[in-house]
Amino acid sequence: LIARFGRPVATPFAALAVGRRRPGAAWIAVATWVVAAVLAFGVALATPSGALFVNPGFALPALAALLGLVIAARAIGGSGEVGAELGLVIGLVAGGALWVLVTREAWVHPRLGVEDALRARWLGHATVTCAWSVLAAATLGVGFARRWPPVRVVALGLFGLTAAKVLLIDLARVGQAYRVLSLVVLGALLLVTSWLYHRRART
Repeated sequence: LIARFGRPVATPFAALAVGRRRPGAAWIAVATWVVAAVLAFGVALATPSGALFVNPGFALPALAALLGLVIAARAIGGSGEVGAELGLVIGLVAGGALWVLVTREAWVHPRLGVEDALRARWLGHATVTCAWSVLAAATLGVGFARRWPPVRVVALGLFGLTAAKVLLIDLARVGQAYRVLSLVVLGALLLVTSWLYHRRART
């Protein structure tokens, strides 16, 4: 019961407490989040079930990772007991964990029940590429909304990783016409992203 319902109850309190000037409250909040995150990621190791990205095995640890990012943002931007250095570490850990969760869910879930190994592999790679693109776009949006240049750099790095995956893996076994079309679409996406980045970075 604690493993199922303790995480979503405890982690919001942890996120809200960080940055407060009450002695010890921020450290208690961080410790609570760490325990809740460990329990949540234990659920992620179970066999995938439900719909893609809409199941407890993904949603609970993803919620814990997102709240870790909130804790990091409050620690970095506030003057509370938890310093910016620890906030940066928490942010890197939570962001990396969220990327791993999204990648694992996108790779494993679409391949469930698919007997054809080649089709299952194609579905996994296609879903991972789409998931990385959405995650990069969301990260870039947060970076612009909060005016955080490091977050925008991380988003551009993820876009680059996605582009490299498309070129080196996704297009390796498709026909010439599909390869050209995919490259045109990918190039247009990168050009639009670059134009929006430079336009918003000046404002």
